[in-house]
Parts: sequence; structure tokens; C-alpha cells
Amino acid sequence: SACLVGSEMCIRDRAWLILPHRHPVPTLLEETRDAVVGLAETLAAVLPVTVLAHPRDAGAARLVPPEVDLLRAPVGSPLLGRTGPSFIRRPEGLAAVAWRSAAGLTGTGPLDGAAATAVAEAAGLPLLTPLLCAPRGAWVTDGEGTAVVAADPVLDGRINGAWTPGQVAAEFAALLGITRVLWLLSLIHISEPTRQAE
Repeated sequence: SACLVGSEMCIRDRAWLILPHRHPVPTLLEETRDAVVGLAETLAAVLPVTVLAHPRDAGAARLVPPEVDLLRAPVGSPLLGRTGPSFIRRPEGLAAVAWRSAAGLTGTGPLDGAAATAVAEAAGLPLLTPLLCAPRGAWVTDGEGTAVVAADPVLDGRINGAWTPGQVAAEFAALLGITRVLWLLSLIHISEPTRQAE
């Protein structure tokens, strides 16, 4: 759904779903597709819904009910919450953010960037593409200027190169209006000095 980061509350004005066209367990594909369609029908009773489907998915038009918008996009992963954009409110208006993914970190595929682009275009919003890799599960904001960010993986040199905490905080400030970043250190980071001393 469209959750505005940086506002006083999450404003949910549309649900975005992906209709999978493949499944790790092929025998579960039809069941999964039916579940997505059922969810879309349920949500459509209370808010607008858009379902993204691959252009080669011939059965999508038959499955998706008329009260749900069907958007064709070359999507890969059905996990739009991981691959789609974040919606943010900036002084100049609403925008979408497509966070850079890291190979092997999120399990996303090469087509997942298309999901963010398709959603942003359908919503009529500019798409921002920061160089910072900030996986969805690695940070959260309270909507009032504070972000809690996990040092691992955001400060992992294999993910974001030589980014410093200050540079990450500045990027969050520029994109999301964050004024304070609280860092969560993993056990690995905390124990490193002890191991080095030994």
C-alpha cells in the first residue's frame, strides 16, 4: 500500500499487488494467484487497488476483477513490499523512492527495478533513485523526524562501500527529512573490538 514516510501518519490511499506468473513450487502457482486475486477483491471494497501483472501473463485479464486496476509491467518477484517504491512527502510534493538493492542481500531479481518504475509512473509521481542501499527491513521511521537504522547491513562495506554514519544520515535527511538517526548495532559489530583485542 502507499505509505507516506515522513508524514505524521501513514496514509493508505491505494493497495498495490503483484500477480505472480511463476512460483518456486510450480504446483502452488494457481493457488497463489487465486489468493492474490481474492485479496485484491477484498481490499477493493474499501480502497482502490492496482494489480501488476507480467505482459506475457495471458490469464491475468481473466483473473483480475473489473473493480481492480490491472497494470502490465515486466515484474519478477511477487514481493512488491520489497521491490516496489517507498512513497514520501517532500516540500515540493509527493515522490517515490526506489532504493538500490544489493545482490544476494534481498533475493530480488533483475526485473524488480521495473516494479518501482511502473508504480511511480502509474501514480504520477517522480521516481528518486538514491545510491544508498537501504533494505526495507533495515530501517524504520516514526514519521516525526527520527529513523532507527540497523548498522548491519547499511554500514556493511560490501553493501554501501565506504559510506559513513554521517553520510547515511545526510542521505536520509535529504530524502526523508530525517533529523535524527538512531543506530542499532548487531552482535557482530559489538563483539568485533573484543575479538581484535584478543
